[in-house]
Amino acid sequence: MNRKQYIVALLVLILAGFIGGAATTWLFTPRVVFAATPEQGDPQVLRAQGFELVDSQGKVRAMLNLCDNDKGANLTFIDQVGEVRALLGINKDMPGFSFFDRTGQMRVALGVLDNKAVLGFSDLKGTQRVGIGAVEQGASLEFSGPQNSQARIVVKIENNEPSIGIAESDGKMLWKTPLCALAKQRIEARTREIYEQSGGKFKTEH
Repeated sequence: MNRKQYIVALLVLILAGFIGGAATTWLFTPRVVFAATPEQGDPQVLRAQGFELVDSQGKVRAMLNLCDNDKGANLTFIDQVGEVRALLGINKDMPGFSFFDRTGQMRVALGVLDNKAVLGFSDLKGTQRVGIGAVEQGASLEFSGPQNSQARIVVKIENNEPSIGIAESDGKMLWKTPLCALAKQRIEARTREIYEQSGGKFKTEH
C-alpha cells in the first residue's frame, strides 16, 4: 500500500468511527433506519428515525432514536450483559442525563425541569435520597430517608435568605427556620455557656 492509499484508508476509518460513535441513544425501541431520498432533502445527508450500534457478536450496545410520538430524542448506552447504563435525551423540551448501576437501577439523574436545574442521587432500590435544585432566585438541597419515610430535610436559599426545614414526601413544609436565626441562637447559647463556666467573669461586647 502506497502513501496515497494509506491516507485514503485512514480517512475512511476515521469517518466510519465518527458515524458509529454518533449512532447511540436512549431506552425506547428504535425504528427502522431509512436512508434519505431526494424528496426528503439533500441526498448526501444521512437521514433516519433510529440507529443501532452493535458489537462483534451482534449485541446492541447503543441506540439513537425518537420517542414519545416524535416529541423527544434519546441516546442509550448498554453494557455487555444488556443492561442500560447511561441515557441522554430530551423529552417534551426537558433535557436529561441518567446513570444506572449494574442491576438497572437509576442512581444519578441530571436534567432541567421547568427552568429548574436538578441533580438527584438514588439508593440501591432506585429511591432518590439526595436532591439538588437551582433556580433564578435560589437553590435547594434535600435529604430523604428510606422508601417508607414520610419526611425529608430541606436546606434552601430563597431571595438570599438561607433556611432549613422538614418537609413531607409531597413537599409540604412541616417546619422551617431561617439559618441566620438558628445560627444566632447557637451563638447566644454558647456565649451563655462560656459565661457560666467562667463564673460570671466573661462578658460579651455588643
